[in-house]
Amino acid sequence: MMTSKTDTNNYYSERDDFGYGQVFGMFWRRRYWFVVTFLIIFSASGWLALQRKPTYQSSIKILVEPNYQIDPNQREFSNLTENTLEVDYYTQLNLMRSSGLLQEAVERLQDDYPDLTISSIRNSLALERVEEDNEVTKLFQAEYIDDDPIKTQDVLAVMLEVYQEYNLEQQEQRLTQGLSFTNEQITITRENLREMEDNLKAFRQQNNLIAPEQTAQALSARLDAIEENQEQVRATYQGTLARYNILQGQVGRSTTEAINAARLSESTLYQRLLDQIQANREDLIEERTRFTDNNPTVQVLLEKEEELSKQLEAEKARLLTSNTGINPAEQLGGTELGLIGDLVLLEGELANLSAQQEQLSQAEDQLRSQLAQFPTLLEEHDRLQQEIEVQRATLQQLLTARQELGIELNRGGFNWEVVEAPLTGSPVGPTQQESLLLAGVAALFLSGIVVALRELLDNAIYSSEQLQQNALFPLLGVVPKWKPSSRHEFSLNLSLHSPNKFNPAIFQWQPFREALDVINQNIYLLSGSPRPKSITVTSALMKEGKSTLTIGLALSASRLHQRVLVIDSNFREPLLHEILELSNEQGLNDFLKGEVELPLIQRVTVVDSHIDVLTAGSGIDDPVKFLSSPRMKQLIKRYEQVYDLILVDVPAVLGIADAIPVAASTEATILVSRIAKINQMELQRAITLLGNFNLIGVIANGGEDQNSRAYSTPMLTSADLSTSFSESS
Repeated sequence: MMTSKTDTNNYYSERDDFGYGQVFGMFWRRRYWFVVTFLIIFSASGWLALQRKPTYQSSIKILVEPNYQIDPNQREFSNLTENTLEVDYYTQLNLMRSSGLLQEAVERLQDDYPDLTISSIRNSLALERVEEDNEVTKLFQAEYIDDDPIKTQDVLAVMLEVYQEYNLEQQEQRLTQGLSFTNEQITITRENLREMEDNLKAFRQQNNLIAPEQTAQALSARLDAIEENQEQVRATYQGTLARYNILQGQVGRSTTEAINAARLSESTLYQRLLDQIQANREDLIEERTRFTDNNPTVQVLLEKEEELSKQLEAEKARLLTSNTGINPAEQLGGTELGLIGDLVLLEGELANLSAQQEQLSQAEDQLRSQLAQFPTLLEEHDRLQQEIEVQRATLQQLLTARQELGIELNRGGFNWEVVEAPLTGSPVGPTQQESLLLAGVAALFLSGIVVALRELLDNAIYSSEQLQQNALFPLLGVVPKWKPSSRHEFSLNLSLHSPNKFNPAIFQWQPFREALDVINQNIYLLSGSPRPKSITVTSALMKEGKSTLTIGLALSASRLHQRVLVIDSNFREPLLHEILELSNEQGLNDFLKGEVELPLIQRVTVVDSHIDVLTAGSGIDDPVKFLSSPRMKQLIKRYEQVYDLILVDVPAVLGIADAIPVAASTEATILVSRIAKINQMELQRAITLLGNFNLIGVIANGGEDQNSRAYSTPMLTSADLSTSFSESS
């Protein structure tokens, strides 16, 4: 016979949502854990909340801006400047948190608050940049929290003083350090300049120099003028000497020669040529002082003198030739006397010109002597003057650099402006009522965690879904917990801890009956065709309600007009005769031991259902031996021919081997598992043992059913349960 392992949906299975239902079930199962944990945590948290002192908070806001703004004409550097400012802002925050500033505040507050320390301030002080619309601003906010409202204000007021003084000190220190080197260099340069100016002054006084360059130029001009005068005097002297020699020759010659000479002197052309020759010689002398004879100008003058000399000779020849017929005696009187007078005058002029030449020569020698000393003086003077100019330029550069550096250093700091002064601390944090509420919330949360951890450590099965997931076999159905009506004075324990107090009203409880009807139908659906006629009903552990469910399944099949036989093979703790109030003097064990030929079958009528029951009988020493005997198999085979369904109640499968031979003798096996009693490991072990004996599925006993409240449970009397004894033939 093939058994299907397809999961089936049960109408009476738990209908809670998988997530919320499971969570609620977990908390309900662990309600005692939850309550105890909640009380412990809430008590401790509440006590701490009541012991905690109220806290107060005071705050200040400071506007921190740089001393300079970005130049609109230099927007290409704006990104770099802004990044630098951001770094500076974070630096300011770190400085405000520094131990040095905190120590300064502690020392100032020591008289009023002797217990105040750097650590206490750092732990209670919060510094941050204010943000608006997810953008940081230039506002710095400092908050201080303490249990003394006055202390919060005092601490922030002192911290504000420390911050402002520190900012001023930093600006002064930045200026002092930045300008110290420049000021030192300016002082040194000024001293050097003063010393060099004194040296130059002394040099001028010593050498009688006021304006050396102008004096040298004047001396050079005078020397040039003297040289020019010398040339003119020399030229005049040469001309006069020439005339003198001519007259002297005329006077010392014959009358004819004298007359000829006089005629030449009286000739205008001849004299003009002589003057031109004289002037050309003067020019030639002047040019030779500057150039050599190879110079073109000198060459032109030489050629001109040669040309004039030729013209002079030609004029002389013309005059002398034209006058050869003149009688010299006729010309001697006045001419001779005039020549002699001219000769005397020329001699005086020659003496005067010689004296001038001597004076000019002496003046030239004196000027040249003075000019010979000037190069050394000028070189020293120029050196001193250049050094003074260098020192002056250096001083000017240092003064300019100091001014620019001072401006930059002033621009590099920050201006601190108090926007919000500290006030007396205002209460912060939860009140005692709010603290208690928070303690309750924390206790609920932690209790939930404890419950969840406890649930994780517990591998018991608490729902039909868990049972189905771990069984790996179809879930035949869920039998709801017994929930009697409040008007009844009895209760039923399905685990049968007290079987003598069993109340048969369970078999008429509508949810119980309908659950077993569904299970019966699922058995037939899952078992295929032909349907099993003999089924072993067992459980993994004892006290899982399998005996009660066995009777319920039998009554359900009987209501479907089937002939049903229930066999109690639990020789160790037989229960069916106690539940159904039957006699157990003779039963299955008597038949298996061979004491009787036919077992005693007893009929039970519950309301409108009739079933036959074979009790276990008296005790037996070795149940496994007799349950695995051929007589047991023969018995089941024989009654399969008589009944439509045989249900065999056997002991729990774990720890006892009684169920194995019985399961091997029947056509199918059903495993009953009580919710919240069996764990995953026990279920797996039971399924492993029964897997080879046509295990149809698993029944979840003790599940929740929301519709069970709609049914009432009438009180049953003993008349509702009749028992008859009959022997099967």
